[in-house]
Amino acid sequence: MSRRPSSPAKSARAGKGKNAAAPVAAPDEAAAPPVEVPDAPTAEFVVVAEIEAIAETVAPVIASAEPEPAIVAEAVDTTQTLPETVDVEAVEVEAVEAAADEPIAEAIAEPIAEPVAVVKTPDAAVPPAPEPVPAPPRKKRVLIATHSHPAISKGGAELAAWKVFESFRELPDWQAWFMGCGRDSNGGSRLGSVITQPFGDDQFLYASGQLDWFKFSNFDERFPREFAELLRNTKPDILHFHHYVNFGMEAFLIAKRELPDCKIVLTLHEYQAICNHYGQMVTKANKSLCYESSPRDCNKCFPDIRAADFFLRQAYIQRFMALVDHFISPSQFLADRYIAWGLPAEKVSVIENVIAPPNAAGTEQIRSSKGPLRVGFFGQISFLKGINVLLDAALMLESEEVEDIVFEVHGDYSNQPAEFQADFMTRMAKAGRNVRFNGPYDNTRVDALMRSCDVILVPSIWWENSPVVIQECLRNRRPIIASNIGGMAEKVRPGLDGWNFNVGNAIELGSLLRELAENREQIAAMQETMRLPPTPDDAVNAHLAIFAALGVA
Repeated sequence: MSRRPSSPAKSARAGKGKNAAAPVAAPDEAAAPPVEVPDAPTAEFVVVAEIEAIAETVAPVIASAEPEPAIVAEAVDTTQTLPETVDVEAVEVEAVEAAADEPIAEAIAEPIAEPVAVVKTPDAAVPPAPEPVPAPPRKKRVLIATHSHPAISKGGAELAAWKVFESFRELPDWQAWFMGCGRDSNGGSRLGSVITQPFGDDQFLYASGQLDWFKFSNFDERFPREFAELLRNTKPDILHFHHYVNFGMEAFLIAKRELPDCKIVLTLHEYQAICNHYGQMVTKANKSLCYESSPRDCNKCFPDIRAADFFLRQAYIQRFMALVDHFISPSQFLADRYIAWGLPAEKVSVIENVIAPPNAAGTEQIRSSKGPLRVGFFGQISFLKGINVLLDAALMLESEEVEDIVFEVHGDYSNQPAEFQADFMTRMAKAGRNVRFNGPYDNTRVDALMRSCDVILVPSIWWENSPVVIQECLRNRRPIIASNIGGMAEKVRPGLDGWNFNVGNAIELGSLLRELAENREQIAAMQETMRLPPTPDDAVNAHLAIFAALGVA
């Protein structure tokens, strides 16, 4: 780096340094003898060296500025006499002020800061970051679907499905929806949708259209799209069907395509997949019991349908049922029939239908002797439910002038075929004073109505599965008289829960009733041995165990 010469005015003070030389005599004065200067550096050298050091430090700053030309040209007269001492700090500041404009001089005038050590604050002094609030766990989701809705029909399957829905809706870690079906001649077209929510935000109603009842195929072109959208919106972990009627077998495939991880559970309520005769497994010609299903036997009931078509029907239905992850049967009898038909035994569990919890008021004692024996009938009034067996027994008892037995009939026949309705009304007109038809009833009144009876009659002439009315009888401690077949024989233990009689035998039924009327103590004693039905908690826990086995827990 080249040295800048010092300004004459500022060099006058340079002699103040410690090793400064003696003052030089003025020209008009007598010359003094020369003074020996030691070999130590001269004051001029010290000043220039100091300035060089400073210049090297501030060179980047000075290089970025454009000093005035006069300042750049200014020279230092090194021949001037130096003072005895040199104020190094003053020289540093003044030399730089002369060499730079005001902004740069101000920057240089500041003392050069020493590097500052970065002191880390101890961890304890820094407040810890707040812990992130975890999002609440996602509730498990279940969509329960059945072929009707309790607001429309009071059948056993829809009531059982509704009870499951109500139970899961009360669980804090589950979110439940209910989907039912209703017939609509317009197919919901006026609203532009076939799936609506007329009963609440957690309930759906499908206005079902045309169904192929032979193989349970849904012809409604809008259902696949709208059902898939419903599944996308609800995202159930469990899709629990209590029937496939009205939805169609294709509903299983739609669900698996839309939500591959969703588990499908199907509760079986009758034998429709096995039997083309309304799933009752009774012959079409004479309504006799059918003990086995096969393409050849089915062709005998329906000669206009080839045996090969029945074979294909079974293959078609089983193909879609293979998409179901687990099956629930309310009775062992029904489960055995479906396993014999082709369902894998390891995918079938037996769980009783969910009903309301036992009511303590139902334990009131049955009258021991006074008044007639009151025999109650509850449920759908149809041929297969055995209403004609009841009426035949009542007619026989009246002809024998038995006056201490009365039949109380509670139910609805309005959804039955016109032929049956006409026959039923004719029979009721001929019935004697020992039969009273009370019409339909609201299910919320069933307990009080049952308690007004002494025994309850379940005279069905088809296999049944697990009639809800039997569970209601057990809940209300009312002994049961039931046909000795299928789910009825399984659910009613003779001598403990009630009595069995040969299916369809009105004479045997009449004789049993006459005996009970004469020995009322048998009925009262039966109350002590009747089993209690499973509680809703029992049934829900059994469902939860199955769901957990499927990976939803």
